[in-house]
Amino acid sequence: MIKETDLRIGNVIYYQSSEDGLLPNIVDWEDLKWLSENPDSFNETFKPIPISWVTLLKLGWDEFQDGGDHMILSKNVGEWGLFIITADGTGLHYEHRNASCGIDIEYYHQLENIFYFTTGKYLDNQLEELEVSKLANEILSDGSNEKDLPF
Repeated sequence: MIKETDLRIGNVIYYQSSEDGLLPNIVDWEDLKWLSENPDSFNETFKPIPISWVTLLKLGWDEFQDGGDHMILSKNVGEWGLFIITADGTGLHYEHRNASCGIDIEYYHQLENIFYFTTGKYLDNQLEELEVSKLANEILSDGSNEKDLPF
């Protein structure tokens, strides 16, 4: 369930269309108002976009193996910056170099928020790559099965 504190204007989540199924939607002030006033109705219509390391590779992130069970995924920020998250058998994780705790990342809007609050920059949303059919194909090509799909 998406909570009011989870989203900000510009986040991308799925909209449940009766004709076309789940479609990427950029959150605007009207969506936040709806979520604030009627969270149950909002959550019947909108769904978070699940992400995995496969999704991030499709979105242009760079991959590095650490020689063990972990994978390091990075995205360039500006001319010299680098935003890094790790992937392991339990999911995606962000650990700020100056913090002693990490954050698990399960949904695309969580990644957008962490990226923005850490770098001050927005992720370049490639909405066509976030379409359900493409994500489903990417998840299934990773050896998963249809039971693993969250939608």
